Amino acid sequence: MPRPLHGGGIIKMKSQNRNILLFVDNAPSHPKINLSNIKVQFLPANTTSVTQPMDQGIIQTVKLKFRKRQLQHMIRGMEQHPAMQGSELLKQITILDAIYWLSNSWSEVEGSTIVKCFLKAGFSFDCDYTNSSGSALSVTGVDANDDEDDDVPLAVMQMSHELFGCDYKDLIRIDEELLTCEIQNSNWDAPIETLLSQFMPENCAFSTGIDSEDDDSDDNDNDSSVNVPTYSEACDYVNKLKTFAVSLGNQTLVDNIVKFYDELCN
Repeated sequence: MPRPLHGGGIIKMKSQNRNILLFVDNAPSHPKINLSNIKVQFLPANTTSVTQPMDQGIIQTVKLKFRKRQLQHMIRGMEQHPAMQGSELLKQITILDAIYWLSNSWSEVEGSTIVKCFLKAGFSFDCDYTNSSGSALSVTGVDANDDEDDDVPLAVMQMSHELFGCDYKDLIRIDEELLTCEIQNSNWDAPIETLLSQFMPENCAFSTGIDSEDDDSDDNDNDSSVNVPTYSEACDYVNKLKTFAVSLGNQTLVDNIVKFYDELCN
């Protein structure tokens, strides 16, 4: 994903006399601001499904790859813990797990898929683009399945029905109605107490008091429950993973583990 511009990056861009045209949709969370060397152009209202390249197949592709990782994680978990139900394992997935899966899913999206989605949204390029086979890219038929493996394991498809009650390919639409930003006009300059009271349940009283002693106690309890391995133990774990990968005959996995070992233990 694009890296955010920090202060040093903006200064460097100015010194190079670079100019950027940034297209942004009209989501309520996107403020209208003036920037030097960057012109922000908002897309017309209510046209996101047509004019935003991310909505032409990029987001759907990432979602499908993410869901595939999630389901494969569930399958492995049920193999390791046969007594546990899928719904129980699903609750154990952490935000950090989701971040890893999302990052890896994004890195797997083909550049040709992104180009096709920009073309479909009406953006034009000065040069011709071809896919991996050397043929020209077509802007028709762009969807998440274009960039997803055809050999999705049967177990993944079955797990999709068991956990979500729908076909694996339909998972890209499972959260279409989920609101990802606040759509009402809130006064964000109001005191924090007022803002929090608007979003907290009615039966939940808000208090600005903080019991620092209890807070420290909770932190200590959390710290004591985490068994952090030593440097030597971490290297041993990686060596065991390497041995396991060799036993599978998976050269790609071996190469990745070796690279990780070089970074960690050398």
